[in-house]
Order: sequence, then C-alpha cells, then structure tokens
Amino acid sequence: MFVTVRRISFTPTNTPYHENLPSYRPYPGIIDRHLRFCTNGVRLLQEKQDATPETPDTPGTISAPTTSVATFQVATFYSKELSEQYRETQGTFGGVTVQIRRSGDSSYAFLVPELPAGKHTLDCPMGRLTFTVAVTKVENTTAVVDDLMKRVDAQIEALPAATPDEVEEVNEVRAFKSEVLKLYNSLNADQKRQAALIYEANRASFQRVNANIFNNLNGSITMRQSDCPRTDFKSYYGCTADNLAASAEELVKASEDALEFLALGAMSAYLAPASFGLSAAASTIAFGTAGYLLITEVKPAVTKFRRDFAAFRNINWIFSKALFSTIWTEFETGISTNLRLRSAFHSLTSNDRDLMPSTQRFFKVYYQLDLYWDRLVQVFGTFPRIGGTIEYKPINTADYTITGISNPNVQLEGRTGENVTFKSLSGKTETFSYHIRASKEGFTYEKDVTNARVIPIVDSSSFYRAACVGNWTVYGYDPNNPTSVYTLELKADGTGTYTVPNSTKKYGVSWFIRRTNENEYRLYESGFWHPAYDELTRDRLDYPVTGFKTYANFDKNFVSQRFIKN
Repeated sequence: MFVTVRRISFTPTNTPYHENLPSYRPYPGIIDRHLRFCTNGVRLLQEKQDATPETPDTPGTISAPTTSVATFQVATFYSKELSEQYRETQGTFGGVTVQIRRSGDSSYAFLVPELPAGKHTLDCPMGRLTFTVAVTKVENTTAVVDDLMKRVDAQIEALPAATPDEVEEVNEVRAFKSEVLKLYNSLNADQKRQAALIYEANRASFQRVNANIFNNLNGSITMRQSDCPRTDFKSYYGCTADNLAASAEELVKASEDALEFLALGAMSAYLAPASFGLSAAASTIAFGTAGYLLITEVKPAVTKFRRDFAAFRNINWIFSKALFSTIWTEFETGISTNLRLRSAFHSLTSNDRDLMPSTQRFFKVYYQLDLYWDRLVQVFGTFPRIGGTIEYKPINTADYTITGISNPNVQLEGRTGENVTFKSLSGKTETFSYHIRASKEGFTYEKDVTNARVIPIVDSSSFYRAACVGNWTVYGYDPNNPTSVYTLELKADGTGTYTVPNSTKKYGVSWFIRRTNENEYRLYESGFWHPAYDELTRDRLDYPVTGFKTYANFDKNFVSQRFIKN
C-alpha cells in the first residue's frame, strides 16, 4: 500500500487561524448527530447523578441530645455500638478529621472543628448524623478570661470564712484559680485564642450552675432561704430540699460536661492545673486549659453547694414516724401516766424519699450527683453523704389530741405533756380504744389505739422498785459550779453503791420507794450525800422509769441533782 503525502504551505496572516481552514465539510449532519448524542448523554448522566441521594443519616444507630452545636463546642452523641475498638476512634465532621472518645456508658464526645455556619455531617464508624453549626466568636481573648477571673474573685469574697475549715476551703479555691490563670498565661497567642473559644463555646451549663446556686441558696440553710416559708420545719426545709435539688440538677449537667471534657482530652481529674501544664502536649494544651477555665467557673459555687448540703444533712427537721411505735396502753384509774411517745426529730435519710415531692426530687438527683461527683472528687472535694442524726424533744400538751374513747365507762380526766389520766367510772377494769392525733412543725401523725385498758388503783411500789434496780448516772450541782458525775448502782435488796469520778472506791447506800396518798411514787436513798439531801423535794417517778430531779430547799426551781436511769 502506498500513501501519498501532500505538502501544504502556510503563509502567516492576520486572519484567524480557523478561517484559513478549508471550507470542506464531508458528511454534514454526522458530526451534529454525534454532538447531540454526546450532549444528551452528558445531560442524562448529570440528571441521574442529581437524582441520586447523598448517603443518608443513620439515626437508628447514633443520636444526639441536640443537633444544634457551635464551633469549638464539645458535642455529644449516643450510639448502640459499644465495641471496645470504638472507645477511642476517628471520624470526619464536615470533611475535617475529628477525634472521638467514649465519654459514658453509651455516649461519645468530639470537638466541633472550626467550620463555616450551616449543616455539617458527622461520619464515623458508628454511623452518620447531620448537625447545624453556629460559629463561636470571641472579640477579645484577654477580656474573656479577665471577666471570668473577676467573677470568680467576687464569688470567692461572698463565701463565708469564719471557721478554720471554711478558711481552708476558700484558700483552696483561690489557689486553684491562680494555677489556672498561670497555665493560661503560659500559652502562646494562638493557643490562648483556641482556649478562649473553647471556653466560650462550652460555658453555658457551668454558668447555669453559678446562677442557680447563688440565687436559690441565697442564705444560710437554717431558716434563711428568702423564697422558703418560715412557718414550720416541714414547709421550710421541704422548700430547702427542693432548692438543693434544683441546684444539684444543674450541677449534674455541668459534671457530665466536665467528664466529657476530661474524656475527650484524655485528661485526669486528679491532675492539678500546674502538673497538666508541664505534661500536656502542644496539640492538647489549649483544650485542657479551656477545661480548667470551665472548672474554675464553678469552683466557688460548688464549694457553696457542698457547704449548704453538709449543713442541711445534719438538721433534725423531720418529725419521727415512730411517734406511736411504743405507746403505753395500760393506765391506773385517776393516775397520770406517761404515754411513752417517741417524740423526736431526725435528719433526712433514704427512708424519707417519699415524704413529699421535694424529697422525691432531692433523692433522685442526689444519687445521680453522687456518681458524677465521685469521679470529680479531686476538683470538687469530698461529696457530703446523707446523715442520720436524731434529737428527742418532748411533746407538748397542745401538740396532740385524744378523741373517740369507745367505752362510756372510761373518762379522760386530763393531759399534761406526754402524761394522760384516764378514770374508770365503774371502779373496775375497763378496756377501750381511742384515737390520738399529733401535729408538730407541720407534720401530722394519727393512730387508732385499740388495746388500751384502765385498771383500779393498786399499790405499784413493787413495780417501781423493780424498775429502779440497775445503774444510774447522777449529776450533782452547787449554786456556782456544775460538779462531778457519779455512778450509782441500786440493788434489788435495797442497797447500792456510789462510785466517785477518777476513783475505784465505792460508797454504800440504802434506798426505798415511797408511795403518797395521791398514788405517786418517789425514790429516796441515803448514806452518801449529806443528810440534808435525803429529804430534798423530788420529782415523782413515771412508768417506765427514766429518771428524776431533786430540788434545793432554798429554791424549789433550782435543780440540785439529776438522776438518769441507764
């Protein structure tokens, strides 16, 4: 085969290049058809691509408490995928690589990168989720931190420092603040900018803690909360429990945020700011510093909460439900008899969870906060545990009523304090039931007593004598100075011994029970005290025997001795 090559000469001119080409167009229409085919093909392909949806979110796999976030914010999502390999992993957010760490049982945290405002998608091994991002702005980095430190200083000044423990607490808060400020000042300009932005993006829950604690707990716990009624213990301390619960709820949220911060930055809650500054890598020091700034934000408020909670837990304000648990049911006709009511107030315990709505709320958040606080004890201090103290207080005549006596042959003759007098109108033993209702400090308890009986007068000397056998503590007084405490042992044969403080020597006595015409019983003893003491005026014995007092001859109101049955 031969190929002919034709030489073409080209003379440069000012004419456009394509105008020099031959006007020869073989097979007109073929090129047009190919162009139309290609154009249509590209258009069809583009339409097909436009019709193909983006990779969808997987809300069934991961979810978030909120999908509205801000740049530099620590964002949280939840996942059902709890494989250990995802405890620390990576993903992309808006195309930017982000570190993801497990922050709870099923929660994960990541730092929202610096991106334009709008919708951005988190793509990670656990799934996909789209967030709406706002841009965090800080006009003046120095002003942000300066304002924080001024607020903290003002809150520290508001903390009482009257006791050595309070002074130590306040000094610890000041020292922590100083360490954090020193850490921040050690950063370069870009690190300071990042720390300020991260602080600004995450401070909302921490500032809510401050507002709640300093507004709700705006006085000492003892009858000083401005929004709580001072009518009675139940109203006031029930309201105080509600205020503490509200503050604790905000503290739970801030504690959760703090733990997410620590988890994401692989930081230890046991590492002081100064130690962190020495050990942190350049890539994490801005993030860690922001975390310490946030903790500084709430340190004074947490200190106040801990103090108020510790004070509240030791207040005996709940009238005991055991009031009628040992109520006395046998009475001698016409004789004043102690009802043996367990009249006491105790501090809040777990048994009081359902006492009222405020205590229900209190215990619900108390157990949540306990879990978080235990992991932040190094920065928050020791968590105040629920107490369990009790204080016995006598019930007054006006505090209770007795009604509904079922037997017409039984009459209520009188009440004095916890002592009541029933009378048998038949002169015989009578059984009866009655209703007792007691109210004190806003609490009311009632009981139907069904097994009571009133009996004819009998000589009960033997019962009182038997009740007095055993050990006693005797407190002796003189007009100017409380003296020593003595131990007295009374024996069934009518003898006894005194033991003098700081001595093993014993002094013998004799003792007896004297019954009066009014059927009252009193204990007398002699042989140890000066004979003038033997006939001092003294209280009658009430059954069961718990103690009595003797009174000076020169003043019937001056207590000479107190005898307490052990």
